[in-house]
Amino acid sequence: MTVAHACSLLQGAKVWLRPHTPVEDEKKLVSLASWAIRFSPIVAPDPPDGLLIDIAGCEHLFGGEESLARAVFDALDRLGFPARVAVAPTFGCARAVARFGRRTIALVPTGGVPEAIEPFPLMALRIESPVCVALNEMGVERIGQMLGLPRDELAARFGHALLAVIDQALGRSAEVIEPVKVDAPLEVSHVFGGPVKTIQSILIVVKKLLGDLIVMLKKQQEGARFLMVELLRPRLESECVSFQLTYPSSNVDHLWSMLLPRLERVNLGYGVEEIFLRTTHVGRIVDEQFTLWPDDFVDASAGPSTSFGELVDQLVHRLGGKAVSQVSARPMYVPERAFRRMGPNEARGSEARAAERSKGANDKIYAAPRPSRLLKMPERIRVIALVPDGPPAWIEWQRVSYTVKSSLGPERIAFPWWEDGPAPTRDYYMVEDEFGRWLWIFRDHASGDPISGEWYVHGEWA
Repeated sequence: MTVAHACSLLQGAKVWLRPHTPVEDEKKLVSLASWAIRFSPIVAPDPPDGLLIDIAGCEHLFGGEESLARAVFDALDRLGFPARVAVAPTFGCARAVARFGRRTIALVPTGGVPEAIEPFPLMALRIESPVCVALNEMGVERIGQMLGLPRDELAARFGHALLAVIDQALGRSAEVIEPVKVDAPLEVSHVFGGPVKTIQSILIVVKKLLGDLIVMLKKQQEGARFLMVELLRPRLESECVSFQLTYPSSNVDHLWSMLLPRLERVNLGYGVEEIFLRTTHVGRIVDEQFTLWPDDFVDASAGPSTSFGELVDQLVHRLGGKAVSQVSARPMYVPERAFRRMGPNEARGSEARAAERSKGANDKIYAAPRPSRLLKMPERIRVIALVPDGPPAWIEWQRVSYTVKSSLGPERIAFPWWEDGPAPTRDYYMVEDEFGRWLWIFRDHASGDPISGEWYVHGEWA
């Protein structure tokens, strides 16, 4: 539908418009199909909004077909996707019942395919649009009406492709789907002759396995982003130690420094019989240019260096993910909105995205003098000006008065006019007090009057 039609249906509610990107939708559908492999190893995307799952041989693992259908529905609901699930002997029948049936979760028994799809329109079987139009002109609007027609007449008028669709839906011929392919996680393991209870032996084996895993990663020019160690213990559940990296890494020393403190706190129980070391998330390692002299120029547009990623990992490990953030520039003139903080995982991205951010950073930063310390919230001050609309000659901040020796300004900054509500303006001044300290103050014209308004301190130069 058009944007105007969609906005009219929302009855004046606030609307956020984003361009439709079919390519991105297809990528997300493939990602969702990869996620659904937890229910069956054979999953294929069914554009534009469906998944085809071959559950043959998997239903008993979930307690039957109905329990499996309920598990799929509940899992999609937790992800925020309203879904309709149908279990049928054929893909064509399941696709039609899921999209055109009345029930949210429907099960079609063996031999009940014709009865299940007869009431549906012809488009439920994904018959080509010209064929549907031609059949509708003949008075055939439902699948049941089409199934009642002689096959020879259908083939003679509409071709054998229509018969192939009918036979696949009824189970007379097999329909082959192309499942998504998911790379198996890189994994190395070691089996002991018996339970090992000493932590020193465990650490030696894990470090050796880590070296073997890094060799596998370097062959693919990739680095680990997620690392997990699983210790199998007799008569107890397995013990897992895992951590996530901000940037892909193939440095054995760095990964071991992150892994060692976690392994030292593991409860070995009655001993460890087997160790698994695997990585389920990897990333591309970009080659770095080493310089002959320390002052040589190195292009940083290719993304963060390996040493920077290792530094961030160590900070997150010691301080916690919430205590570490990255400042990113935004195309905004309002000082408190000119930058935003991102967590390590949010700031992490592919090398192409990092290069794009670094190339466009200079365009987003407004080239103007800004204080080295910006207050979290502007603090109100009292001022005395020689002229009503001029710079202040005296200020009182935090109950201490200062005489203004010199000032620069004003610099007028306005809030975005396209946001809801009024768009106030501010007149900023750089003022120097009697002690040589430079402050960044502004007059707030929230009321729209260019002369009246409250004064605030927003930052200072260290």
